Amino acid sequence: NALTLARADAVRLNTRIEYVATTSGWVVRRADTAEVLHSGTGKESAQAGLEVTYDPEDSRTVTFDAFGRRTTNTDGSAPPDQVDITASAITGPGTNEYHPLRLQILASGVTRLCDPALASTDSRACL
Repeated sequence: NALTLARADAVRLNTRIEYVATTSGWVVRRADTAEVLHSGTGKESAQAGLEVTYDPEDSRTVTFDAFGRRTTNTDGSAPPDQVDITASAITGPGTNEYHPLRLQILASGVTRLCDPALASTDSRACL
């Protein structure tokens, strides 16, 4: 949701906006002034026992331009293309139905949740 919020703010404010994953959660900020517009603690991941992995591994910033497209970050680094989400401790009803998910961040700025384990012919599969 924070990525969608950052993209919408980029279009609404007609400026570059960054989503940054931090050690304590996330922030959405203006790229030019670093003014924080929104932030979150990320506690929902810790409570659910979720593990989040970025690709590329060291990339934790996604910058959106004024048209809402993903673009090169202010520091020149590339934004992540995908974020993998897996649960480290799965218990309870429906446990056998669990499957990891992938959040793809397309060049257009659109985010897409998909299942990396599905065949490419399935509409829920990753692109």
